[in-house]
Amino acid sequence: MKRILFIAFRFPPYNTVGAVRASKLARYWHEAGVELKVISAAPQAFAETLPVEVPERLVLRTGWVDVNALPALLLGGRRRTSAEGFFTDRPGLSMLGKAYRALVNFPDGAVGWLPAAIRAGNRLLECWRPDFIYASALPFSALVVARRLARRHRLPWFAELRDLWTEHQYNPAPFLRGPLDRRLETSTLRAASGIVTVSEPLADRLRRFGPPVEIVMNGYEPRDYPDTGRSTGGALRIVYTGMIYPGFSDPKPLFAALAQVRQRMEVRVEFYGRSHRAPLMSAAREHGVGDLVSVFSPVPHREALALQRGADVLLLLLWSDRSQTGIYTGKLFEYLGARRPILAVGPGEDVAGALLRERGAGFVGDAPEAIARWLLERWSEKQQRGGIADLPESAAAGFSRREQFAKLDRFIERCLVREPGSVTAVN
Repeated sequence: MKRILFIAFRFPPYNTVGAVRASKLARYWHEAGVELKVISAAPQAFAETLPVEVPERLVLRTGWVDVNALPALLLGGRRRTSAEGFFTDRPGLSMLGKAYRALVNFPDGAVGWLPAAIRAGNRLLECWRPDFIYASALPFSALVVARRLARRHRLPWFAELRDLWTEHQYNPAPFLRGPLDRRLETSTLRAASGIVTVSEPLADRLRRFGPPVEIVMNGYEPRDYPDTGRSTGGALRIVYTGMIYPGFSDPKPLFAALAQVRQRMEVRVEFYGRSHRAPLMSAAREHGVGDLVSVFSPVPHREALALQRGADVLLLLLWSDRSQTGIYTGKLFEYLGARRPILAVGPGEDVAGALLRERGAGFVGDAPEAIARWLLERWSEKQQRGGIADLPESAAAGFSRREQFAKLDRFIERCLVREPGSVTAVN
């Protein structure tokens, strides 16, 4: 039986997209008979609505110092900033918050967790020896913890990067501390036994560090979807679940399309999650469709899956920055698992757009006229057939969590064989 130490700052019950992936991986390993230990952090400001899917005795939650507590307080409190981020309609405070993060959040906002996590890991490893350490980022502090523990206890370790580090789209101040960030990134990742990421463009950028790189996508868990019937009557119901990133994704082409079709069909758009209500509603009203749009607070993960399954159309906002072509959002694979048609609004010149076109999973583009035509077609289908058909099972083929994590297992085993003295870790 394998023994694995899993370093994951984002972990249930705190409901964030990173915690969902970590939770599913922990459950997968536990169900496979792995002797697993998880080091995470508590408390966190996110809603405690994500189920803990492994026995609680396996999870060591350390305390930590939140270095962003003061700016969060100034911007409305930790709960508000966890829901809306450091964006605000008060420009002075927004700039101050970003400057503070650039100076203090090194390598990121979880820096105050490093001492506690390293102490907890050292105590654990004095009496229990895993075959390897696996660390999931973001935050990148988790990778720093894993590297230090691995070096002290002479263990192989693996770095999972769901996003890039110094080339991350939200890097707060590359011009201010870029050399320090890059030096820490290089020394950390070069020491890993293997690197895991989520797309080929990201893998291409990570191969320069030297260790082998594998792509393991987020996937979906078939067992998690409730047996919810499809929407049959009423307006065409478009549902979005998850975060919206101001400046990086743009719902305005959809709103412009709604303005074109509102006299010809009944339609409602529902946003659930960390969605920055004020700018979202402002954009909808600018296009004269504010009455067609509703914004709701984040919901528990299982409820989000039920909303996805019950929608007529699922809305995906693609990355508007054409330089960021390697970004898959976690919700993309959940949407495929829900098997409802996907309306992907954005340039579509990225891996997400390419995947949706390849799988025939819906519409991809940002031209309001084309979006309007597609919506009218879906409305006609709903009117004539009493509902909109599910996507074929082939649209999600190969993207279950189990299939993706089995790929991860094979990669880790290959890397352990390459590590001197680690052959015995492979079963």
